[in-house]
Amino acid sequence: MNTLKEDEKKNVVLHAEGVTQYFPIKNGFGKIVNNVKAVDGVNLDLYEGETYGLVGETGCGKSTFGRALIRLLEPTAGKIEIKDTDNFVDISHMKESELRRYRKDMQMVFQDPFTSLNPRKKVGQILMEVLEIHNIGKKSDRTELTMKIMEKVGLRPQHFYRYPHQFSGGQRQRIGLARALILNPKLIVCDEPVSALDVSIQSQIINLLQDLQKNDKLTYLFIAHDMSVIKYISDRIGVMYLGHIVEEARNEELFTNTKHPYTQALLAAVPSIEVERKKERVVLEGELPSPIDPPTGCVYHTRCQYAKPICTQVAPVLKEVEKNHKVACLMYDKDLSQNPWEEQK
Repeated sequence: MNTLKEDEKKNVVLHAEGVTQYFPIKNGFGKIVNNVKAVDGVNLDLYEGETYGLVGETGCGKSTFGRALIRLLEPTAGKIEIKDTDNFVDISHMKESELRRYRKDMQMVFQDPFTSLNPRKKVGQILMEVLEIHNIGKKSDRTELTMKIMEKVGLRPQHFYRYPHQFSGGQRQRIGLARALILNPKLIVCDEPVSALDVSIQSQIINLLQDLQKNDKLTYLFIAHDMSVIKYISDRIGVMYLGHIVEEARNEELFTNTKHPYTQALLAAVPSIEVERKKERVVLEGELPSPIDPPTGCVYHTRCQYAKPICTQVAPVLKEVEKNHKVACLMYDKDLSQNPWEEQK
């Protein structure tokens, strides 16, 4: 476990230990016969004012982990603590009636803004509904509060009276962002918020997120599969594979001193306009294994070019191998009595 010391808790907004999210598979008689192991024992600390980028292939568990952190899903196991004034509150298995008071501190911006907005309600109604649910402001003041948050995200007053289908994709994402911001949260989980948008609109939304963060000291968990977007917006980056974080480092460190073979493969797949720059080709072979029956030992060994027999037996732990750089790979495990990779060096 990654239990925080008292002095380390000062700037932490959310602390998670061993978060696990399994989805049961039942047979025709309703008996659980197996589980989809979407997230498996992930630790994470999110600090005030930072953007933590979470990247990985489709199906690796990124979105599920993000939803579990803010209790849109109830985690199967683990502990999730959110900072409340000077204390940390465990919300892991808190009842919905008790959890409501902490909901306003944790919000989410969804990947598809159109499906996350009620098509039968006008934008003003969608935003004011959030204030009504949390009993914020007087009824007469809610329209003014809504107008202010709309202006903050670049929407015009006349948009208050329009329906979601009357907006472009970028505008709808601004509405989704306004809905998240209207409660003045500490943490926003951005679940691939720009992946469905044109490139030019992507940059507008990302720049807006950064401006809002500077003004309000927001903390973002930014989920994406695009390494270029992750590099542009993130302070720290976690690389997820089959429900596990396999590498974590600060932005520049991850891109200049990549250690895990999976991260190397992801970076090698990023297109480059620098013709003269020679990039080492790392081929990511095979498909992502099924989370119903993940590989034994290291979950990445079935696709890893450096895999040894020990990788099929021993599961690596995410450890700090250099300052502020963590890797879950047996190649860097100094506790092995005899390192099987020494002969390659």
